[in-house]
Amino acid sequence: MSAEDKSMIDLNSENMDKLIVALDEAAKATNLEDPTFVEPSEGTLNRATARRNHIVFGRRGSGKTSLLAKAASELNHDEKPIALINLEPFKKHSYPDVLLSVLISSLKEFKKWIKNNYLKHDETNNFIKRLLICIRMRIVIRQKKIKMLVKSIDIEIESLDIELHATDEARLIKELGRTDGTSDSVEASGKISTTVASAGIKKSKSESMQLSSKLTEETKRKKEDFLNRQIIHYREILNQISNLSTDGNAFLFLDDLYQLNRSDQPKVLDYFYRIAKDNNIWLKIGTIQHRTEWYQHSDPPIGLKLGDDADVINLDLNLEDYNLAKKFLLSVLEEIAKSFIFKNIKDTLTNGAIDRLVLASGGVARDYLAVYKHSIRYARERLANTSKSSQLHRITVEDVNKASFAYYPTKQEELKLDTKEERDEIESEFEKVKSFCTDETKSNCFVLEEKRPDTTSKLIDELVDLRLVHRVKSSITMKSGRKGKTYKAFMLDLSQYAITRRRHRFEIIPFWTPKGAEKLRRIRLIYS
Repeated sequence: MSAEDKSMIDLNSENMDKLIVALDEAAKATNLEDPTFVEPSEGTLNRATARRNHIVFGRRGSGKTSLLAKAASELNHDEKPIALINLEPFKKHSYPDVLLSVLISSLKEFKKWIKNNYLKHDETNNFIKRLLICIRMRIVIRQKKIKMLVKSIDIEIESLDIELHATDEARLIKELGRTDGTSDSVEASGKISTTVASAGIKKSKSESMQLSSKLTEETKRKKEDFLNRQIIHYREILNQISNLSTDGNAFLFLDDLYQLNRSDQPKVLDYFYRIAKDNNIWLKIGTIQHRTEWYQHSDPPIGLKLGDDADVINLDLNLEDYNLAKKFLLSVLEEIAKSFIFKNIKDTLTNGAIDRLVLASGGVARDYLAVYKHSIRYARERLANTSKSSQLHRITVEDVNKASFAYYPTKQEELKLDTKEERDEIESEFEKVKSFCTDETKSNCFVLEEKRPDTTSKLIDELVDLRLVHRVKSSITMKSGRKGKTYKAFMLDLSQYAITRRRHRFEIIPFWTPKGAEKLRRIRLIYS
């Protein structure tokens, strides 16, 4: 057996079975208590825990949830108040109910943090440790104040819950009545509103008089008015929560903002920003860039303005920096595999399969892991039909091609989940792109004019966020006939041509090489 054969890993081993389970778990980002996060660039985690508002951009599976969970875990370890809210359960809510729901969840999570850190007694601690904790945190002195804070939070949660289940814009009628009696009797009728008063009096034979008046006020209950009136209370409560920290700061994490109605997104951000501003509360928002409206130009403006109110942390590692993406994605796989005694997981792949797996992922970590997992299955099926020992074989390009095709229904389902009224338009554009690449140019890449005036650029950006199209080059020029114009290049998702490319003589352009980059400048690749 050669040295190369010895370096290979048995794809049918028990450890490989365990790795497949671990890949499933990692792809779903379910472990929020002890999350695993591999930084795509140095300093990403430090930025996410900094005293600054951030919007974290990233496609599905890019690691937004893992980053937010890891940052929350680090801050919690440092005794900083944190609340981590997943906004997906509220995607069917409309404003202002969605804001009421998120406020309730946020207060509940902060209350949970307080109870876990201040009101939970661990009987297993020894006496000295308990004494040191009491001295450091002054529990004896602060206990009453903390319990009062928890009670205040409970009151606000109850109030918000009542408002959430009330009918918005409901008519409210208030009636105030008064009766005066004298020696005369009078039959009186009266109606007084805020603008009109009328009365009629009829004297009885007994000459005694009784005067009756009624005041009627009609108003409308508006949940938005309630929220605006209560904002000062929420600022006070959040300020008390932040003061529990060793340095007076608290952090609110809102994940998957894109799940909310697009028109509601800036309103939700605006309200929390008003609570947080100058109050030592820092917002960390996870979302998909082209499916989010974070700022609304109005009078007054609504939402978060990037650069002024918040900075961006971008996890969208696309294929434009191919070598960086390749290195990062492999490091994510190695981080998971190291628990199963795989010293060099790269040995499970042929050289061609390594590059093909990067293309199949489009630079997205979760897709990389999922396609790798499916590739193991196809490699096992192939090896079961060969006479050679399975441990002498690796995952091949064709295994990855089949795995990419098998994974496509997941992306289709997520397109349905993530798009609403614009779905038909996006799907129609995708069919046009697919037809252009597979039928017209017979190439995996296409280019688009950078300043195209129609809606095509916007729809292509949507397809990039949905991982059906991948950005590979920006600001390129054509070889001839397009003076003064710049273009950007994209790649159609591998799943759309991986299986049928041989029959159609389909060309896969190696855009990450100098020769491939030159091929992108061909006029026929311009998408129109």
